[in-house]
Amino acid sequence: MMRAKRNLITNVLIVILLLLLFFSLPPQAEAQDISLELEVVQYPHLIFDGDRLPVTVSFSNVSGNQLSNVMLRSSTGEKKTIGTLPSAATQESTLFLENYRMGMNSVEIYATYYNGESPHRTIWFEVRPLSESITLRIINAPQSVYEGTPFNAQLQVQNLWQQSVSGVRIKNSAQTLYYVGALNANQSLDLNLRIDKYETGLNRLQLVAEHERGSAPPLPLEFEVIPADSAVKVYLSSLSPVNYPAETLNISLVVAASEQAGISELEIKALTKGIQPGGYYLGEQIAEEQQVQAVDIASLLTGGSQTEEEQEVDRSVRGRELTFEAYDPPIGTQKLSFQISYRLGSSVIQKEFSIDTSVIESPSIRLIQAERIEADKGDETLIMLHIANDLPVSVDAVR
Repeated sequence: MMRAKRNLITNVLIVILLLLLFFSLPPQAEAQDISLELEVVQYPHLIFDGDRLPVTVSFSNVSGNQLSNVMLRSSTGEKKTIGTLPSAATQESTLFLENYRMGMNSVEIYATYYNGESPHRTIWFEVRPLSESITLRIINAPQSVYEGTPFNAQLQVQNLWQQSVSGVRIKNSAQTLYYVGALNANQSLDLNLRIDKYETGLNRLQLVAEHERGSAPPLPLEFEVIPADSAVKVYLSSLSPVNYPAETLNISLVVAASEQAGISELEIKALTKGIQPGGYYLGEQIAEEQQVQAVDIASLLTGGSQTEEEQEVDRSVRGRELTFEAYDPPIGTQKLSFQISYRLGSSVIQKEFSIDTSVIESPSIRLIQAERIEADKGDETLIMLHIANDLPVSVDAVR
């Protein structure tokens, strides 16, 4: 009797455990045969806060029976009622997700039906702040420009949002540099940004794409502005020695302009009287193809002194060689002055420089007594003299 009672209690416990196990199984475990197949067809991988993310799915009834109470679901709680799906039928539908978080999201998409559930499909997408829906990037920009020339940077602005935006503009601090206007969904636009207000030296701009819903993170743009008066250099190529006033003094200068600067109206003039020719107009001349040897003195435009150490060093300079002659230079040390001028963009440069020259005062015509002569007082005496010309050239009208 006791043994039969124990067996009864054991059987009851087994039945209770089986019932608990049955009701705790997930829906897909209730039916071993999958009747509904589901595939994710399309969805955006990037959205912005506040958007509804559309997920388009395709589900097929692969069973031989009609499925009822079909419902499209997500692990974030969104659902959409489909209803009845006939046997062997395939249908597409779109579920909109709104319950997401900022950053990367992982969501499962699936469908349920009466007495069953489809396999789960996992999608990944990123959610960013709405202010980042407009992006800005630098395509091409020079690292340096000469003062007076416009600075042009090629930029690309893009609307990553699924909707159009208006009032897009490129700014640096409070200054609007470029007004873009409206951008359609997923539209990108290339633009040339012209910057004509800058300072010499290093410039740093914080470019921001601002729009009606906010602004993108700032994009730094750095470039160096080279002073316009350094775009042209003048070197001393040769200076002939002069030992007497009547000798002609020959000077050769090399004018070297930056080939990237865009120099125009380049002209050099002699300011000291007696120098021929009075000047050269080079216009847009940048550099001759040949190379000429120039004394490695700091460009005469910088006013550097001409030391012996500097004069002993030669360097090759690509430029235009110009020759001048100074007639009847005065004795002693003097400066021969020149002026160079040119245009660089909106800047007009005009600078003066000088070259130190020296004319040695050496004897030219000498009288030499031929022999010693003794004469009596009151008598006429003939004195013999020799006249010597110490100059390397002949002289006239000796008296």
